[in-house]
Amino acid sequence: MKFEQNWEQALLISELSDVVAELPRRDNIFAGKMIRQFDHLGKLSLAQERVVREILARAQVLHANHS
Repeated sequence: MKFEQNWEQALLISELSDVVAELPRRDNIFAGKMIRQFDHLGKLSLAQERVVREILARAQVLHANHS
């Protein structure tokens, strides 16, 4: 895996960690699994990365609606 992609994934996981407590149950559970996966292996698959991005996008919408 390229260093740049790994760094980008680390930033995504950091963002996910910041919002995980505010996520709906289903996203919260999956986010926790993705955080553990990244901590264990240091990377996500492309499919996992795509889902993490989708969760973060939904979290931004939730945050915008509550502001």
